[in-house]
Amino acid sequence: MSLHLHHLTGCAPAPLAHYLKALGILRLVAEQKDPAARGWWKDEAFHLATTLDRAALEHFFLHEYQPTPMISPWNKGAGFVFAANNPALDRLRKSASPRMIPFRAAIQQADDAITNLSEADDAIRRIKGETKVKGLTKAEKDRIKNDPAYKSRLAEAQRRFDQLKEDLIPDCRRSWRGPHLTWMDAAMVLNAEGKAKFPALLGSGGNDGKNDFTKQFMESLCALVDWTADAPSEQAASWLDAALQQTPTRGSFTGLPVGQFLPGSAGGANMTTGFDASAFANPWDYVFLLEGVLAFIPSLSRRTTTNAPMASSAPFAIHGAPTGHASASRSEADSPRGEQWMPLWENPSTFTELKTLLGEGRAQLGRAAASRPVDFTRAVARLGVSRGIVAFQRFGYLERNGQSNLAVPLGRWQVEPQPQQELLNDLDRFAWLNRLQRSARDKFAPNSFVTAHRNLEGAIMAVCAGGKERALWQALLLALAEIEEQMVRSHSFTAKQRLRPIPPLSGGWVSAANDRSSEFQLAVSLALQTGDEKGSEHIRRHWLPLDKTGQAFAADKSGLRKDPDRVCHGLEPERDLLALLQRRSLQSGDHLALVGRPKYCAAPSDLAALLAGNVDLRKTLHLARALLALDRRNLGGIGFQSTPADLPAIYGLFRLVTLPWPLEVKGNNIPVRFDPAIVTRLASGGAGSLRAAGEMALRRLKAAGLTPVIRQIAGDENLARRIALSLAFPISHRTAAHLALFLTKPQTKQP
Repeated sequence: MSLHLHHLTGCAPAPLAHYLKALGILRLVAEQKDPAARGWWKDEAFHLATTLDRAALEHFFLHEYQPTPMISPWNKGAGFVFAANNPALDRLRKSASPRMIPFRAAIQQADDAITNLSEADDAIRRIKGETKVKGLTKAEKDRIKNDPAYKSRLAEAQRRFDQLKEDLIPDCRRSWRGPHLTWMDAAMVLNAEGKAKFPALLGSGGNDGKNDFTKQFMESLCALVDWTADAPSEQAASWLDAALQQTPTRGSFTGLPVGQFLPGSAGGANMTTGFDASAFANPWDYVFLLEGVLAFIPSLSRRTTTNAPMASSAPFAIHGAPTGHASASRSEADSPRGEQWMPLWENPSTFTELKTLLGEGRAQLGRAAASRPVDFTRAVARLGVSRGIVAFQRFGYLERNGQSNLAVPLGRWQVEPQPQQELLNDLDRFAWLNRLQRSARDKFAPNSFVTAHRNLEGAIMAVCAGGKERALWQALLLALAEIEEQMVRSHSFTAKQRLRPIPPLSGGWVSAANDRSSEFQLAVSLALQTGDEKGSEHIRRHWLPLDKTGQAFAADKSGLRKDPDRVCHGLEPERDLLALLQRRSLQSGDHLALVGRPKYCAAPSDLAALLAGNVDLRKTLHLARALLALDRRNLGGIGFQSTPADLPAIYGLFRLVTLPWPLEVKGNNIPVRFDPAIVTRLASGGAGSLRAAGEMALRRLKAAGLTPVIRQIAGDENLARRIALSLAFPISHRTAAHLALFLTKPQTKQP
């Protein structure tokens, strides 16, 4: 038997209605006509391979398709308790079509299930009707309402109704038999206590507010087929062609509330040239999308604990977060319906294979299932999902256009290996990311902290989507610096939430973010400095109030502890660098207590750019703030390749008298004693400061037995401050020796 390929341009990954429509078509063809039918996504459309040719496929849907019984007697809008609300239900109940036999059987079971509930509702209405008799005065109505006997009868009737309504769903789950049970399984999950939990894909048990999905499904079926004569309606064929191939058609089916599935057709304000618009949709679209929803059976929750988040029970459904999309806002941080990531695959798959994929319906991050967007993207980037998925279409169930819940497309995420994703594991140390997520959801969280957290999650997600781009890793480092800065500023909140500084980062962060720019390499050289060559007294404590371990904040009853060593506040980069330099000067002995990490010292070319004013100091300091968390024991690598460059002689003069160790030139060890007054003069930037500091530097070199080739110092106060700033960045022994050979005549005798 020949195979026919159908390119269904009417089925796209977004909006959600068109995605579900594709699954519904595959499901119906596979279950009712061709079990070997296969489907896949390519070129932004769904492809269907089946033994049915175009004519046979259309004939199947118009004349043979047997609708899945979808009924929700537990919802008022479904029309069972209040039959007048759903005329289509009565039409299907009275249908003589053989195709509707399962549907009629389901309706009968639902009618049986609500018999007592309907009687209880009628009893309430009769009692309330006693106060609505025509001709009664207001006083007589009030007398009846206040009568204890009346109140007792009404309360008893209401209690019976409430109890029957509460028992309705568990009773249906136990007694129903047939295909309509599949709809119930998709619409809800009963926990161990028999309480219904609802996956966001179908609202709250098959309805969204007053909009009952099964009612719209029945109305769509009646618009497509005359079920008394079992014949398609006049426009059913053209509507089918439009649903499959997106061809224009006459006679749009208006008044069909598509709700969350098709936001563009949901109606409301600003949806037309006028002030308001009615909902409209192709009835085939609605039929197919609800048939497709049945592929998403939230069976996973039955394998988890009863207190597990409900969003995790639906296939690829997670908690929502206002991150990674343009319309994100803080008010959506705790969206009760969360998000759903719909898988896209390129390999032809049967519906059975698709059900297996959706039955697993999860992404793993380590041993835990991903439960938030940032975790999901990390799992996707590390291929922690079922094989065969090439991308995910992200949807968020968000409140838009008033309080309407709409499935808003939030972007596409490719499933492909991203380099160096294991570096993100560093942020899981001490449950650091989890603590941030929890604190950002706190109602007392400062707005600046929440914004910084959202930026951080966005930066993590960007790295997961483009891990090869060094600029994205730098953006992540900047986001880390921002959230840490907000922690320090919100010191009381940080202490109360027991937040920690950025956890130790492995050396791979350097290679991942190194774009060989002066800003980045200077930031690394600055961040790795310590008080001595043994690596003690890390300079991070000048930015953060740290405890003895260096891995947690020092706190007291008022919040983060005030520490006199914390002199860098992140307000101005020049001020922070000068404060760091002056603080270390006061804590120095014979040599400046700012020792760089071998192989990671500042390159002469980067220092030359800094002195020339060609370096973005703000970016450098923000990068350095995050890089202060680098684990010096886990750096590895070959370090930076030093680029030769001629440094200004005046810089070399001051650098030689502010070294953190004795100068080594041609095997000679020449101790040049450090004088804090030189740094103070340079940092002051006042008139004559450069000249005065220069004279002190010349005397220091001469005292060490070196004869400077420079005899006079001249320059303005701006040059003095730039030189002072440059002294906060370490140089290597080799660079220092080169400066000494260039600027001085070394001593010939040992003292």
